[in-house]
Amino acid sequence: MYLNHFVIFCSSLFLPQFIIASPDAGNLDDAVNRHHRSLPKSPKTIVDYEEAEFWLRSSQDTLKQKLGQKRIEKKAKNTIFFLGDGMSVATVVAARIHKGQLQGGYGEESNLHFETFPNIGVSKTFCSDSQVADSACSATAYLSGIKANINTIGVKPSVKVGNFTAMMDVSQQVESALAWAQNYFRLIWGVNLDNWRIMCGKYKNLFSSCM
Repeated sequence: MYLNHFVIFCSSLFLPQFIIASPDAGNLDDAVNRHHRSLPKSPKTIVDYEEAEFWLRSSQDTLKQKLGQKRIEKKAKNTIFFLGDGMSVATVVAARIHKGQLQGGYGEESNLHFETFPNIGVSKTFCSDSQVADSACSATAYLSGIKANINTIGVKPSVKVGNFTAMMDVSQQVESALAWAQNYFRLIWGVNLDNWRIMCGKYKNLFSSCM
């Protein structure tokens, strides 16, 4: 899963050097500046956007809004889990800016809908035997709290890839959060945006632990 992030990072890191070294790049300043584009022209009139008072007022408004929220001491009624391959911080930022520009703004001032939730967090993980995770072992970590080896699903890290005897051993299998929810008679909803397939590691982990 993190391999996509690494490739994107390397591409953005080395692309300017490739362009500068290219004989077709033209003027050196143009080659560099094309990666530092100015803000797009917005149809909206934002007079105070670059004024210091704008940011002070904006911060105070946000602070008042957060302090005015009623604190909930009870158990959470619902948990919404967004799990996406390549859903890095950089990707979320790009999506937020793109949404804002489509709405006629500069982009940075926009918010994705889930970013407006009263309580939100970010989670990251890796494999027991690999820093670059795949969907299988990362889903096991997210949903069971136990890190596993790469290319394994729903089993402990003592189980190696290809050891089917160990995989079938119930003592080597782990339960996911969905299985816990089913045991407590909780309703489970799943939305799959990956071409309606369950062959991806994320979804196989869910189905295998709940069937």
